[in-house]
Formats: sequence, structure tokens, C-alpha cells
Amino acid sequence: MGPSEKPTPDLNKVSDEALLDIFAAPISPHACNVSVGVVLPLKPTLMSEEESNKHGASSGGSLDCLPIEVLHLTMELLDLKSLFHLLCTSWRVRAVVEALPAYRSLVTHAPEALAALTQTDLVAGRSAEAMYAQLRSAECVACGNYGPFLHLTGCRRYCITCLSTDVGLRLMTFPQASVCFGVSHKDLRTLPVMHGVPGRGGRRVKGPKLVCVKDAHQLGLRTHGSEAEMSVVVHEQHASKLAAYFRRRNASTGGRIRRPMSPDLLSVIDNDPFDGCASVQFPSVNSQGQKQNGVWCLRCRALFDQFRKHEGLPQYDEYGEYAENFVCLMEIAAIAWSNEEFPEHVRSAHSAAATGDKDVSQKDSSE
Repeated sequence: MGPSEKPTPDLNKVSDEALLDIFAAPISPHACNVSVGVVLPLKPTLMSEEESNKHGASSGGSLDCLPIEVLHLTMELLDLKSLFHLLCTSWRVRAVVEALPAYRSLVTHAPEALAALTQTDLVAGRSAEAMYAQLRSAECVACGNYGPFLHLTGCRRYCITCLSTDVGLRLMTFPQASVCFGVSHKDLRTLPVMHGVPGRGGRRVKGPKLVCVKDAHQLGLRTHGSEAEMSVVVHEQHASKLAAYFRRRNASTGGRIRRPMSPDLLSVIDNDPFDGCASVQFPSVNSQGQKQNGVWCLRCRALFDQFRKHEGLPQYDEYGEYAENFVCLMEIAAIAWSNEEFPEHVRSAHSAAATGDKDVSQKDSSE
């Protein structure tokens, strides 16, 4: 070890809180390539204790005859839209709904997600209990890593890597889904449909009707029976529309005739106007009832930036031995961690990170 080199600190002697302060970066919806939808402040609120006491004499009608335990068991079967309607019936019923543990936890810890579901008309069919189960979980349903984002159409938790790489989690309009999978608009209405994008437009301004690519694909398989049959139907429909387009174009003396949409549009994922718009940041609640949004590792990101700085964007034909390391470091830098898992990750990965620094430095000096 040279005179200018500093000894590597023993991270086993550093507290978990100190490691979080030094190496952790809070997860931001705008710190990645996926443009997670910005939610307008349409957040539901809980009635204050003063308001509850003021309206304590309010009547719940025939519901007052039932004990609160029975009311809560019944309300657990309702979707969020029904619960929101119940909030408007009377102050007494509102107090009962807000005492429901699942609903109270969602409003307290994840009001932005509820606001996004409300703004996009996705609250119907989404129970508070199912949302609460996602709040108490922390893992991405696809890969098992910490998932700091909620996919609105399915109300399931995902990590940033799965959201950005899984084409099935993207959104498409009704016309696009009809062309790609050969399904009717009537059948598409049976799927979870997003009306617009969270944070875009007001409550009275409805955007395009959007469905998840994976949901539309499954609908196409149920409609046609198999992938092969669906492909045949889709391409036959496209060939018929294309022939009609050329006939109209040849017979036209003027005016613009729109070319029919290609069923292969899913292969073109660049410039997707709805990229990430089905997702919002979604915290998790641990067994102690503590809310956390997850963190990114600054050390992993620094290693990736350092590798990219020394190697450039590696080309597989010139930097074959480094291409695999580049992809690996990029994926590691995008991993989110819970507050409980992060200190152990730093302690176990620090020696590998130090080795990576040494390898890069030796290569740079040899050149």
C-alpha cells in the first residue's frame, strides 16, 4: 500500500444508520429513464379527531345496528370506489370506514397511489385489503428485488428494471391493442382501463383509454385460442386493411388517407409516449409499521459511472471482455434496497467494489 492510499475501513464496525447516511440515496421517480407519472395533489384525507367528536352524533342509519367488527368484515369485501362512496353518506359511516385498518394505512402511507387510481378511474375492483397486502410486501413480483413502484393497472409492485425492460408492462391505446391482438373494443372494456395518465390534465379532462400490453395479449389468447391462431387473424386483418388503403389511395384525387397501423408496433419501443405512466412510487410498511421508500446504493452507481468513464460505452466487437461487466454493473446500480437489507449489501459488496476500482486503475495506468 502506497503512502497516498487510505486503508479500507472495516464496515462491520460501522452502524447500520451510518451506512445508510453515507452510501444510500433516496429513490426518486425522476432519477431514472422510466418517466413515472407525476400525481396531482388529489390526496384523500382522514377526518381529524376534532371533526370526529363534532359529528359523533351523526347517524349511520340501519348500519348503526351492526357492531363495528361486522361492518369492517363487510367493508373488507368492497372495492375502493365503494368505500369512497360510503365516505360521503354520513359522518358516522365515514368514521367507521376510516377506522378500517387497511384503508387507514393506505391513506396514511400511500395517498399518492390512491389519488392516481382515482384520477385514472382504476379504483373500481381494487379492494383496500389487496392494496394493503401490496403495501405490506416489499418484493418486486417479477424478480424478487425490492420494488419501490406500483403498476396501476394490476396494482402490483415492481422494481425499476422490470418496469423498463418488460414490454408487457407498457401501455397501449384501444386502437393499438385491437390491431396487435385482434380483439374488439367491447372486449377491451372488460380489462382494467386507465382513463388518461396521472398528473396530466384535470379531473374533468379524460385522456385516452389505455390498457396494459400483457392484459391485452392474454385477452387475445383467450379470444383466438393460441398464439399461432391470433397471429394468423391479426395479419389477415392487417392485409385486408392494407389492400383497402391502397385501393382508396389509387382512386383518390386529393386529400390525406391514413395508412393502417402495423400489428408489429410492439417491436418499436422507442419514443413511447406512455413510457412508465402506469407506475407511481409506492412505499412499503415493515412488520414494525414503519414506512420506507427504499434506497439506491451510491457506491454501486459510482462503480458503474467509473467503469463507463474509463471504458466508454463498450462495443461487443471491440470490448468483448468488458461488455458483460458493463451490463452487470448497470443492472446492479439500478437495484433498490430496503432499509433493512441495505447495510448488509454494503458490507458484502464493498470488497468487490474495491477490487473493481483497483482493476480499473491498473488498466488506466498500463495505458
